Amino acid sequence: MNKEEQELWAKLIKEGKKIEPLRYDPITGNRDSPANDLKEDEVTTIVATLDFFLVNRNYLRQCMFDLNGLPRYRVFDWLAMQLFGRWEGYGENDEELKRAKMVIKKMIEIYLETKNVHKFINELRVRDLQVELNFF
Repeated sequence: MNKEEQELWAKLIKEGKKIEPLRYDPITGNRDSPANDLKEDEVTTIVATLDFFLVNRNYLRQCMFDLNGLPRYRVFDWLAMQLFGRWEGYGENDEELKRAKMVIKKMIEIYLETKNVHKFINELRVRDLQVELNFF
């Protein structure tokens, strides 16, 4: 992780803890649960955004599991893990890795702008990231 990514990670963790505090989880009964409360369509939006940018299929499966499977990481935790290299090691080629890094960093930017998980998801749905990231 380079210096820019370290600074982004620190900002993401600091703000993310405010945006997504620990909460009661009715599924596990845990009063201080770090699990997200995303609906299936919200997870699909995140994964479909990555899919649009042609990232590795195995990476997409891992993202779906991380957000909707047993871990159910909070969005900021999940985004922060990507900066620590979660986006690689799935058999991706250099281009797939480059695109994954590009779109995750844009997602972090949007998350920090919106300061709300559901607004973040909505922004992924309505913003033209293809144009913003010059992906043609």
